Amino acid sequence: MGFEKEDIQEKYNCVVNEERAIEVISAALHEYESGELGFFDGKNQVEEEYVNFLIEQGESEKFIINALFLLTTVTFGSSSSVFFNRLSKDPEVYKKYRWLFVPSEVVESKFIVSEDEKEDINNEEGGVIEFNKAWKEYLRPMGRQGASMHGWYHNCSVLCEAYNGNVIEFLKKHNNDSQIIRDVLQVSIGAKSEQKEFRRLGPKLTPLFLQWVGRYKLHDLVNLEDFGLPVDFQLCRIAVQTGIIEIDDDIYRADLAYKIFLPLVSKLCKEFNWEPRLVSEALWVIGSMGCTKDQRAIAPYYTCPLKPHCNGVLHKLDKDYWKFSNMEKIGKKFRRWEQDRLL
Repeated sequence: MGFEKEDIQEKYNCVVNEERAIEVISAALHEYESGELGFFDGKNQVEEEYVNFLIEQGESEKFIINALFLLTTVTFGSSSSVFFNRLSKDPEVYKKYRWLFVPSEVVESKFIVSEDEKEDINNEEGGVIEFNKAWKEYLRPMGRQGASMHGWYHNCSVLCEAYNGNVIEFLKKHNNDSQIIRDVLQVSIGAKSEQKEFRRLGPKLTPLFLQWVGRYKLHDLVNLEDFGLPVDFQLCRIAVQTGIIEIDDDIYRADLAYKIFLPLVSKLCKEFNWEPRLVSEALWVIGSMGCTKDQRAIAPYYTCPLKPHCNGVLHKLDKDYWKFSNMEKIGKKFRRWEQDRLL
């Protein structure tokens, strides 16, 4: 993915400040690795606590990688942190629903498409287990996350049919090469998920899964530095708040994330030998746990490594971040800093 600054600025009617991007990312990485200001103390990645819980339950790397592969498709939107916090870490509750992460057991359950099918299910008398009910009870999806239920079942079916129910076999089939795996999994922007072997893995979720595999050392992958990084609203808001990208007109969310910011960051990672995973993790924590609605109550701003570069706080936009606009059009959704206070 190339980065042609002049072409991007002309096409999307924006200004890309590459020097500011270098300053911002450098500051974020320095604090993330040194802990000098204490900003990242107690602030973990969204999935970290649950992965540690699985490890504590004695789960194997094979099991955990299967679980993360399936959970990736439910990890999207602004509710991802809430979603992972809602996953029960009670060992007894977990034992009851553990089978949801075992593809061979998932395909033995019944995915209910119509009410007529539901009438044939009788769990109490040893009948077929209803997948839909168990999935909703344990995962407790919010908003659009519920739409990923069908993809979860489909992906388990594919894993059983083609890879003995084992994500690692899928990775091995593609030479454990992160770039190849990304291209095989990733659905292009605007394309239908059904065009791919596995469902619901787009340009954010595919690199997120690969990032998790590398972060938790679940399987040896090559080219981990070259598959890109997940870009969501939290990273986009940082690009706008710090002036890395100055918008003159509306820019679609997907374009800002994948056509402008991602190519820029990928270019800089190569130039400065930055590890994409660390860039992603540092910026995500800052955007999700630093850019809060009530700055004075939680006071993350005063230890934020991006404080010298930040112009204000961009809050949730209309239509689920469908578009980003210039500051005038954003209006009250952007609260500007002035003398360490939000206006």
